[in-house]
This record gives sequence, structure tokens and C-alpha cells, in this order.
Amino acid sequence: MRNETVDIKAWIDNRPVGRYQWLIMGLCFFIVLFDGFDVAVMGFIAPSLIQEWGLSKAAFGPVMSAGMVGLAIGALTAGPYADRLGRKKVLLTAVTGFSVLSLLCAFARNPYELAALRLLTGVALGAALPNTTTLPWVSASTWASMSRKRASPSASKNWRMLVFSTCSSW
Repeated sequence: MRNETVDIKAWIDNRPVGRYQWLIMGLCFFIVLFDGFDVAVMGFIAPSLIQEWGLSKAAFGPVMSAGMVGLAIGALTAGPYADRLGRKKVLLTAVTGFSVLSLLCAFARNPYELAALRLLTGVALGAALPNTTTLPWVSASTWASMSRKRASPSASKNWRMLVFSTCSSW
């Protein structure tokens, strides 16, 4: 048995992008898209909720900020769990969590329930986002091999930056 050193980057760069990798990228894109949709929906329905519940804008502020606080908590805590349990498990749990919790937000009866649900939804979304940006980042060097034959030697770096900027801009 010989001990050979394998250059992982070169091994990945020499492989074509498969359907499964495109599927993963597409699914990650939709997860990030739904995060943006979640924030936009709250901004859209806030005036109606303020009027229906008879609140001032200042009183509704904690409801709006609860999601962002949860997002920060989830983003900070998801990484270590993903390292221990695996990105796939954490991502699937987070997506399931924010799907169910987003649906439950529609049935909140008062601002306290909505704030609590928004906080938990934010935690789940925050847990999903680092994992959705990690998966395409890792796959970016694979996509670089597609363009390397047609582009400059810096194609690998350019593809990584494209994927990173696309995912982080949502």
C-alpha cells in the first residue's frame, strides 16, 4: 500500500459539474430566496397588522426586529452544529423549521405570539443561510473546471467570487 498525496483542489477542478450539483445549487438559491421573501412579506403586511391590532409603529418595532435577532442567533449557532452533525442534517432541519414557523406566523393572534414566532423563524433561517452559502462555495471550484478551458487561469477564483457574491447578496 502506497501513501500518495492527493491534491483535493486539483481533483475537484478536473471533474465536470453534474446534475446533482446543479440541483443542490438551485435548492440553495431557493432557500436564500425564501429568506428574502420572508423579510419582504413582513414589511408588506406590517401596516395592516398595526392597524388591525391597534398598535403604534413603535410598539410593533419589537415584532419586526425579532426576526433579525433570531437570524443573528441562528447564524452564529448553526456553524458549530453543522460541523458536528453535518451540513445536510442542519440545513434540512432549519428549512423544515422555518417552513413550519413561517406558516404558524400567519395564525398569530397577538403581537407577542407573532414576535415569538418571528424570533424562532429567524433562528431557523439564520441556521439555514450559512449552510446554503457553504455548499455552493465548495462546489465553485468544480464549476471553475467548466470555464477553465474557455477562460483565463483565474477562472477558478472568478467562479468562487461569483457564487459567493450571488449567495451573500440575497
